[in-house]
Amino acid sequence: LDTAPALASKPIAVGVNSALLPAFTIHASGYASYNLAVAAVVALGGGTLVVDTLSHVTADITSPDIVSTIFSGDGILGSVTSQWVVTIQGPFDAQIRRIFGSTITVSFEGNYFLQRVYPEWWGAYPSRTAANNTPLIQAAIIAAFGDGNRTNGSGLWVYNRELHFSGIY
Repeated sequence: LDTAPALASKPIAVGVNSALLPAFTIHASGYASYNLAVAAVVALGGGTLVVDTLSHVTADITSPDIVSTIFSGDGILGSVTSQWVVTIQGPFDAQIRRIFGSTITVSFEGNYFLQRVYPEWWGAYPSRTAANNTPLIQAAIIAAFGDGNRTNGSGLWVYNRELHFSGIY
């Protein structure tokens, strides 16, 4: 995974009201995979999942709206072997830095908490070449707007999110 420097060290509150966060907190570093960590939070009836290290995705997974996801420290989601789909439907908090590996597809469909999507979450940075940034920005576009099937008539447009660039590309 790429280890490009973070653009901002201050967390960006992305739809998370700390007064509304559930009481249970699980750290992904305590589980063999992101999938198991999400399952643990769901088994508790909801709570906060802190992704604080490289956490491997081992299959397609939906993190439901009862799971608040916070990326801290060197937290990143990735997969070694396959292209898995991670759908995040709950509150979400992350810095403007790489938090998603290139071997996973991220979807925010069903997420009413998230307001903005940053290409930097996939590792895009203004200092990179267009050849390096293009697939990373495309991944952010898919996460923000879906796979192209969101028309006004479909009703899926409600999941569209602002794609916010934190620099000049």
